[in-house]
Amino acid sequence: WVNPLLRAAGVRHRWLPSNMLIVLIGHLVLCVGGVSPQVHPSSDAAATQLLAAGPCVAMYTHGSNFDPIIVSSLGYGVKHIYKRELGRIPIFGWALFLYRHVSVDRKNREKAIAQLARAVRSVTRTGQSLAISPEGTRSRTGELLEFKKGPFHTAVAAKAPVVPIVIRGAYELLPPKHKTWDAGDVDVVVLPAIPTEGKEPEQLSMEVRAAITACIAERKADEEQSQKRRVAARKAKNASVLTAVPAALVLGA
Repeated sequence: WVNPLLRAAGVRHRWLPSNMLIVLIGHLVLCVGGVSPQVHPSSDAAATQLLAAGPCVAMYTHGSNFDPIIVSSLGYGVKHIYKRELGRIPIFGWALFLYRHVSVDRKNREKAIAQLARAVRSVTRTGQSLAISPEGTRSRTGELLEFKKGPFHTAVAAKAPVVPIVIRGAYELLPPKHKTWDAGDVDVVVLPAIPTEGKEPEQLSMEVRAAITACIAERKADEEQSQKRRVAARKAKNASVLTAVPAALVLGA
């Protein structure tokens, strides 16, 4: 009952107590795991503002159980649409259930449709942004999977723009089926919002996929260039050391 009163008073979604608690729990889980998400400087400023103000549908790439936690930790105050199994994650999954984020039963189509309809009503009623993975499940290889139809039907029905989010590095830290993880940085890129007005779900899906695919290719190219520069710098340093050693021997003689 607190959230409706605060919304009526003009409090933004990200500052509602329940949303702030989800953000705090997300930070806590990542901190304990040694995972540090970094929002890339190329992220679209208008899209990040839209995520916080709402309503929109954030669609993020999914290769690790860290992904929804990372999205929550960014502090946009989104309501998650998550597969039922995610509710088993200690603390974070329990908080999603407690604060009535939308759990989807992927094994029961009729129930899943009803649950997505509930998410649409939530956007219409509160104006709060949603977050969902269009892949529907974690990638077993780290590569982008085929998109499910449900997220795009949801976005079109909610008449809310889609904000694609590309998460890189989380898969390497905690791949599917692994019970242990590595610490490290995760790269997060928030892409420009894609309008849904007048579009069919299939068209919207293709546009979102094209934006995400282009971003992944660009980030891979940047990483390869960075790696080449590091290798070149290391070779130059080694060469300078090898040159300096004989010179020192001559001077010493």
